[in-house]
Amino acid sequence: MEIRRPKREKEAPYVFNNRIREIRESKGMLRTELSRKVNVSYQTMYRLERAEFSPSLLLAHDVADALGRSIEQVFIFEKKEGVS
Repeated sequence: MEIRRPKREKEAPYVFNNRIREIRESKGMLRTELSRKVNVSYQTMYRLERAEFSPSLLLAHDVADALGRSIEQVFIFEKKEGVS
C-alpha cells in the first residue's frame, strides 16, 4: 500500500535560520558537547545547525538555554521576499 502525502499548495512564506554554530563556536563549545547538553544525537545537532529541519519548540528552548541565549537570539524567522 502506497502512502500518499498531500502536496503543499503554496511555498512557506518564511525562511527558518539559526545562529547555533556561530554562538556555539564563540563559546568554545564542541557540537558533541552541545548535543549532550540538549540530549540529542550529534547528527541531529549537525542537521539542526545546517537548518535542514525546524526544531520543536522544546528543542529550540533547550538549545537556546544551553547556549545561554533567548530563542529569538538563536533562531531566526525571516519573511521571504515576494511571498505573501
